Amino acid sequence: MAPSCTCALPWRPPLWSHPLKQLRSSSRRINDLVFAGRPPHESSRIVSYNRKGIALTDYGPYWRNMRKLCTLGLLSNLRISSFQPLRREELDLLIKSLKEAALARTAVDLSAKISSLSANMSCRMIFGKKYMEKDIDERGFKAVIHEAMQLAAAPNIGDYIPFVAPLDLQGLARRMKAISKVFDAFFEKIIDEHIHEPKEEGQPKDLIDVMLGYMGSKENEFQ
Repeated sequence: MAPSCTCALPWRPPLWSHPLKQLRSSSRRINDLVFAGRPPHESSRIVSYNRKGIALTDYGPYWRNMRKLCTLGLLSNLRISSFQPLRREELDLLIKSLKEAALARTAVDLSAKISSLSANMSCRMIFGKKYMEKDIDERGFKAVIHEAMQLAAAPNIGDYIPFVAPLDLQGLARRMKAISKVFDAFFEKIIDEHIHEPKEEGQPKDLIDVMLGYMGSKENEFQ
């Protein structure tokens, strides 16, 4: 039998692939601003002060201004570096507690310790001091945050059928308003403490101090 022979033909993309590629690129360019925003949700309107938070607001001049505030004012390299002694202090406290537990031969929930370390660092950098679990509400800080996240992630019929939103058939809006009042009371308490007990010259400023400084200045662009 004579040996068979094969030949490889050069592969060429289908003729219709080029128009589709151009269509995709042009669609991205045209609808880029549409995809950059977020659809409005009832939870973001209630909890985020009518979608004023940078994570939930629409893309536009306000969002760009808030991003500039975060990158240049709140989360700049200089600002984050200024909190390094604070973070080191909290880490030393964690190591000390682990040493004491090791000497006492007691079991340690390391996940809870790390979570507490992260919360303490965040509280001191943002609020200027650590807060206890019951300072925000009788249920505790973690319970309130967990409930707020559950409500924000729960499917809301009113988001998909707007004309039934005022009826609040699932009771989500009512529960979100209750959580929002808890956050409002906690934030007002923190702001009042910073206003009536200002830091002395030379003391490190937390992020609340920085934002209050922007609010009190008439020469900044973040009003």
